[in-house]
Amino acid sequence: MTKKIIVLLMFGLILRLVLMFTTFHLDIRGHNLAAYLISQKGEVLTFYDYISRLPRTHRWVEVYRDNLFIYPPLSYLTLSAFMKVLGPIYPWNTFFALIHEVDSIPKDYTWLLLKFLLKFPYLVIEGLGICWLIKKVDLKARDKFILGLALNVPVLFSAYMMGQFDVIIAILIAVSAIASLKKPTIWSAVLLGVAAGFKPFPLLLLPLLGEGIKDKLKYVLIGVATYILIIFPYLGSAGFRRYALLASQTDKIEFAKILVSGSQYLALFWVLSILLWWWNWYDHKRLTLVEWYLAGLLVFYSVTHFHPQWFTWGSLLIVWIGAHKKELRLPLLVLVLSFVALLMLFEPSLNFGLFGVKFDLFATINKHFPADQFASILRSLFAATGIVTILRLRKS
Repeated sequence: MTKKIIVLLMFGLILRLVLMFTTFHLDIRGHNLAAYLISQKGEVLTFYDYISRLPRTHRWVEVYRDNLFIYPPLSYLTLSAFMKVLGPIYPWNTFFALIHEVDSIPKDYTWLLLKFLLKFPYLVIEGLGICWLIKKVDLKARDKFILGLALNVPVLFSAYMMGQFDVIIAILIAVSAIASLKKPTIWSAVLLGVAAGFKPFPLLLLPLLGEGIKDKLKYVLIGVATYILIIFPYLGSAGFRRYALLASQTDKIEFAKILVSGSQYLALFWVLSILLWWWNWYDHKRLTLVEWYLAGLLVFYSVTHFHPQWFTWGSLLIVWIGAHKKELRLPLLVLVLSFVALLMLFEPSLNFGLFGVKFDLFATINKHFPADQFASILRSLFAATGIVTILRLRKS
């Protein structure tokens, strides 16, 4: 490993550590409350129903709702495994202050320690993923790839600022694709099924695997079976079936639509996804698996009002392709920059508020220019660039 690579990796590590200590988002509470119930209370199979079983006067019922846990089980089980191991060094009084009442959190070293511990799983998992990916990247592209990983804005934002687990999904998707660049294997489908155990969307990438009906059906069944095995122990949970089996955010994929009658419509996401699947069916050798996955994700990002942390899923693919293909760096850079611009227009808790700064850029812009119109222009730029990127993938 060269001195330059070591410097880049150390820079990325220091940047992550700084963000771990200096930023905070309320969403981190729900994930880690579930991790606490699993690791410290033994509610491994019953945590989805825990809050609904509490007396209606309980503090947790007042602060949270019965539908607090809305993701598949691996998202919570992974965090609980780290909490179980690190439990002896957890500042539990500060943890309970975080869970009960944010304003009661002591502003001392225990708060810094807690923020580090809550985000530490992502540092370990991303680190392992990066070590594997570096071994796979072409030598000529290695420096650019590592620089891209160090400055991976969506990962920095979602994992080390928000404390969200989307980086794990990103790594699983990337490994699924890069481990089988030329031809998918069973493990490609298994890894997508495991990724769906955190959030279901990766299941929609399964039709991009394989060649011919039998091959594609095999991979779809393997991926779906993997996902079913993960969620099967929780099907008896009313809370899981009601709130997590079909994640509440999945309806966002049909926000963009064209009415064809009073009650029927064409959902742009499904139209474009099915077009992509047909293209893959007839010309699957045109792109590598990394490129097919990115194309599928860009379709999703281009026509949905996606939560900003979801852009993390495709970020490693963007870095990989950008490092290897010079002709695609400009549209990929525009995608990332437009994502950052859109992020600045989300609610303040997702940008300046992460650092404790009370500033609403959207409201400030809105005093001089319709901010929604400005955000719509940015989304149009993002969507158009996403489509151009897909078309350029075809020619590269």
